[in-house]
Amino acid sequence: MMESFFGPWDLGRLFGDTFNIYFKNFLRFIAIAAMATIILTALALPFFYMFGLQELMDEINVYNTSTVTDIDPLIQALRDFFANSALIAYGLFFIVAYLVGYSLIKAALAHGTAQHFFRPQIDPWTAYGSAWKRIFRYILVNLLIGLAVGALAITLVGIPIAIWLGVRWVFVGHAVLFEDARIGAAFSRSSQLINNNWWRALGYGLLFGLITSVINSAISMIPLVGYPIGIILTTPITIIGLTLFYFSLRVENEGYSTHRMKSDLDAWDEGKKPVYTANPTQRNTGLYGNRFDEQESAFCSKCGASRTPDSNFCIRCGKPFDENNTPPDTSDKPENNNADDNNNEGPFIR
Repeated sequence: MMESFFGPWDLGRLFGDTFNIYFKNFLRFIAIAAMATIILTALALPFFYMFGLQELMDEINVYNTSTVTDIDPLIQALRDFFANSALIAYGLFFIVAYLVGYSLIKAALAHGTAQHFFRPQIDPWTAYGSAWKRIFRYILVNLLIGLAVGALAITLVGIPIAIWLGVRWVFVGHAVLFEDARIGAAFSRSSQLINNNWWRALGYGLLFGLITSVINSAISMIPLVGYPIGIILTTPITIIGLTLFYFSLRVENEGYSTHRMKSDLDAWDEGKKPVYTANPTQRNTGLYGNRFDEQESAFCSKCGASRTPDSNFCIRCGKPFDENNTPPDTSDKPENNNADDNNNEGPFIR
């Protein structure tokens, strides 16, 4: 197992570790992104060479680059293009294929990011195999987000709400993948993680979006192959950064550890719900100094979610803690743990 820092990440460290992980596993991340992208690109070719999309685009360019005012020929060309029943059937097939393919890419890249902390090299085939096990719920939650945010963004008044919800739901997919959360629970889980971190999440998203947009814009100028190459090169950057931020918020809020992430990953690989087991040597340190041993009822007995010592109910399923299922009592510990913190190296993987 390689030595790697494991959260929480501030902006500088998140940015640096994203590219560090990306370049350390460059060919394997590219392989994950390329597998489905190449297939989707091949599936898009019939639109140009069988259904006349290229001719239609050329017709549109004529009107964009000339002073021709008679648009009747263009309207007729559009009618002829969309009147093709074979085109409609193939278009519906392609939409489904695109949703599945691009979702597989994102889910497999998230799995590969987690693999980095446990394996000398990430395995693209394992990443795709595990991604497939939760892909349909992952697609469904992303469709729901797209429909809700898209519907709100249609109106000027709805745009701020769409942005607010889009950021608040950014980890819905990760909750499905890493925690096997059901649809409603995944939305609640993402909202809980983003709570008090909304502006931070927006800023991180804008930064990574700007970087990938610049790269994509430059590469897309290459004729024919520019767009798929841009997708292959930049999608891993976005997913790695987003996944590290997801891990970071769990470290900050819940004392999330590599031991628990390994449980998440193993359960994902096996198609099961994560079940956290006690690790006698692991101590969790929250961002604000809350500490507890994983042996001492650090997880909800109902859903397996991690807990903080000062909570009296499960943040995921709402189960109250009773006397036999409570976090350890830290009342006898001094409030100032600075001396102890100075000797703590932080949550590193050794």
